[in-house]
Amino acid sequence: MVDAIKIASYISQRYEYQYGARIDEMKLQILLYFMQRESIVRTESPLFESIFYAHSFGPYLPEVHAAYVSDSLHDILPSSFLEEYRPVFDSVFELLSTKKTRSLCNLVHGEDSWKHAMMKGEGTPMDIQDIKKDATRFRIRRFLLSNLEQFHKPIYV
Repeated sequence: MVDAIKIASYISQRYEYQYGARIDEMKLQILLYFMQRESIVRTESPLFESIFYAHSFGPYLPEVHAAYVSDSLHDILPSSFLEEYRPVFDSVFELLSTKKTRSLCNLVHGEDSWKHAMMKGEGTPMDIQDIKKDATRFRIRRFLLSNLEQFHKPIYV
Protein backbone atom coordinates (compact mmCIF):
# COMPACT_ATOMS: atom_id res chain seq x y z
CA MET A 1 0.00 0.00 0.00
CA VAL A 2 1.01 3.57 -0.60
CA ASP A 3 -0.30 6.92 0.48
CA ALA A 4 -3.48 8.04 -1.32
CA ILE A 5 -1.78 11.36 -2.16
CA LYS A 6 0.77 9.50 -4.29
CA ILE A 7 -1.99 7.80 -6.26
CA ALA A 8 -3.93 11.06 -6.60
CA SER A 9 -0.71 12.68 -7.84
CA TYR A 10 -0.26 9.90 -10.39
CA ILE A 11 -3.83 10.32 -11.67
CA SER A 12 -3.49 14.11 -11.81
CA GLN A 13 -0.16 14.01 -13.62
CA ARG A 14 -1.27 11.30 -16.05
CA TYR A 15 -4.46 13.19 -16.85
CA GLU A 16 -2.60 16.42 -17.49
CA TYR A 17 -0.02 14.64 -19.67
CA GLN A 18 -2.66 12.75 -21.65
CA TYR A 19 -5.27 15.50 -22.04
CA GLY A 20 -3.25 18.70 -21.63
CA ALA A 21 -5.52 20.03 -18.89
CA ARG A 22 -5.82 19.84 -15.14
CA ILE A 23 -8.26 17.21 -13.94
CA ASP A 24 -11.21 18.60 -12.00
CA GLU A 25 -11.26 17.60 -8.36
CA MET A 26 -14.49 15.61 -8.37
CA LYS A 27 -13.31 13.50 -11.31
CA LEU A 28 -10.03 12.92 -9.47
CA GLN A 29 -11.85 11.81 -6.31
CA ILE A 30 -14.15 9.46 -8.23
CA LEU A 31 -11.28 7.94 -10.22
CA LEU A 32 -9.50 7.34 -6.91
CA TYR A 33 -12.56 5.53 -5.59
CA PHE A 34 -12.83 3.34 -8.69
CA MET A 35 -9.10 2.55 -8.57
CA GLN A 36 -9.53 1.50 -4.95
CA ARG A 37 -12.46 -0.72 -5.90
CA GLU A 38 -10.66 -2.14 -8.95
CA SER A 39 -7.66 -3.02 -6.81
CA ILE A 40 -9.97 -4.96 -4.50
CA VAL A 41 -11.61 -6.64 -7.52
CA ARG A 42 -8.25 -7.77 -8.91
CA THR A 43 -6.14 -8.35 -5.80
CA GLU A 44 -8.68 -8.47 -2.95
CA SER A 45 -6.63 -5.72 -1.28
CA PRO A 46 -7.06 -1.94 -1.24
CA LEU A 47 -4.44 0.35 -2.77
CA PHE A 48 -4.36 2.66 0.24
CA GLU A 49 -5.72 2.92 3.78
CA SER A 50 -7.32 6.36 3.59
CA ILE A 51 -11.03 6.46 4.34
CA PHE A 52 -13.45 7.88 1.79
CA TYR A 53 -16.24 10.13 3.01
CA ALA A 54 -19.65 10.37 1.35
CA HIS A 55 -20.30 13.65 -0.44
CA SER A 56 -23.39 14.46 -2.48
CA PHE A 57 -21.35 14.12 -5.69
CA GLY A 58 -19.52 10.96 -4.64
CA PRO A 59 -16.73 9.67 -2.40
CA TYR A 60 -13.93 12.01 -1.38
CA LEU A 61 -10.72 11.94 0.61
CA PRO A 62 -10.16 15.10 2.69
CA GLU A 63 -6.37 14.89 2.35
CA VAL A 64 -6.67 14.75 -1.44
CA HIS A 65 -9.01 17.75 -1.36
CA ALA A 66 -6.41 19.73 0.62
CA ALA A 67 -3.60 18.69 -1.74
CA TYR A 68 -5.70 19.54 -4.81
CA VAL A 69 -6.66 22.99 -3.50
CA SER A 70 -3.04 23.77 -2.61
CA ASP A 71 -1.87 22.45 -6.02
CA SER A 72 0.53 20.03 -4.35
CA LEU A 73 -0.20 16.77 -6.16
CA HIS A 74 3.38 16.26 -7.30
CA ASP A 75 4.36 13.01 -5.56
CA ILE A 76 5.80 10.14 -7.57
CA LEU A 77 4.67 6.55 -7.21
CA PRO A 78 7.47 4.05 -6.58
CA SER A 79 8.19 2.33 -9.91
CA SER A 80 7.75 -1.15 -8.41
CA PHE A 81 4.28 -0.19 -7.13
CA LEU A 82 3.37 1.39 -10.46
CA GLU A 83 4.35 -1.77 -12.35
CA GLU A 84 2.50 -4.04 -9.92
CA TYR A 85 -0.73 -2.04 -10.15
CA ARG A 86 -0.48 -0.84 -13.76
CA PRO A 87 -3.42 -3.05 -14.86
CA VAL A 88 -5.59 -1.44 -12.17
CA PHE A 89 -4.55 2.09 -13.11
CA ASP A 90 -4.79 1.51 -16.86
CA SER A 91 -8.18 -0.19 -16.82
CA VAL A 92 -9.84 2.51 -14.71
CA PHE A 93 -8.09 5.38 -16.44
CA GLU A 94 -8.81 4.14 -19.96
CA LEU A 95 -12.44 3.34 -19.22
CA LEU A 96 -13.42 6.34 -17.09
CA SER A 97 -11.05 9.29 -17.55
CA THR A 98 -12.76 10.51 -20.72
CA LYS A 99 -16.22 10.48 -19.15
CA LYS A 100 -17.80 13.71 -18.01
CA THR A 101 -17.66 14.30 -14.28
CA ARG A 102 -21.46 14.28 -14.03
CA SER A 103 -21.58 10.84 -15.67
CA LEU A 104 -19.01 9.59 -13.17
CA CYS A 105 -21.14 10.99 -10.33
CA ASN A 106 -24.14 9.08 -11.65
CA LEU A 107 -22.04 5.93 -11.89
CA VAL A 108 -20.70 6.19 -8.35
CA HIS A 109 -24.21 6.89 -7.03
CA GLY A 110 -24.97 3.27 -7.94
CA GLU A 111 -22.36 1.99 -5.47
CA ASP A 112 -23.88 0.56 -2.30
CA SER A 113 -20.91 1.77 -0.23
CA TRP A 114 -21.74 5.37 -1.16
CA LYS A 115 -25.50 4.85 -0.70
CA HIS A 116 -25.07 3.32 2.77
CA ALA A 117 -22.87 6.18 3.94
CA MET A 118 -25.16 8.85 2.46
CA MET A 119 -28.14 7.33 4.29
CA LYS A 120 -26.35 8.39 7.49
CA GLY A 121 -25.66 11.86 6.11
CA GLU A 122 -23.15 13.71 4.00
CA GLY A 123 -19.64 13.53 5.42
CA THR A 124 -20.12 10.01 6.80
CA PRO A 125 -17.09 7.72 6.46
CA MET A 126 -17.57 4.99 3.86
CA ASP A 127 -17.01 1.52 5.29
CA ILE A 128 -14.20 -0.39 3.54
CA GLN A 129 -16.25 -3.56 4.01
CA ASP A 130 -19.03 -1.99 1.92
CA ILE A 131 -16.48 -1.10 -0.77
CA LYS A 132 -15.27 -4.71 -0.68
CA LYS A 133 -18.88 -5.88 -1.15
CA ASP A 134 -19.21 -3.54 -4.15
CA ALA A 135 -15.97 -5.03 -5.51
CA THR A 136 -17.28 -8.57 -5.04
CA ARG A 137 -20.52 -7.74 -6.87
CA PHE A 138 -18.51 -6.15 -9.68
CA ARG A 139 -16.14 -9.16 -9.88
CA ILE A 140 -19.13 -11.51 -10.20
CA ARG A 141 -20.79 -9.28 -12.80
CA ARG A 142 -17.56 -9.13 -14.82
CA PHE A 143 -17.21 -12.92 -14.63
CA LEU A 144 -20.79 -13.53 -15.72
CA LEU A 145 -20.56 -11.06 -18.60
CA SER A 146 -17.31 -12.57 -19.86
CA ASN A 147 -18.87 -16.04 -19.76
CA LEU A 148 -22.09 -14.90 -21.45
CA GLU A 149 -20.10 -13.81 -24.49
CA GLN A 150 -19.40 -17.42 -25.37
CA PHE A 151 -23.15 -18.06 -25.68
CA HIS A 152 -23.53 -15.30 -28.26
CA LYS A 153 -21.12 -16.91 -30.69
CA PRO A 154 -22.83 -18.46 -33.70
CA ILE A 155 -23.05 -22.23 -33.70
CA TYR A 156 -22.49 -23.80 -37.08
CA VAL A 157 -24.10 -27.17 -37.69
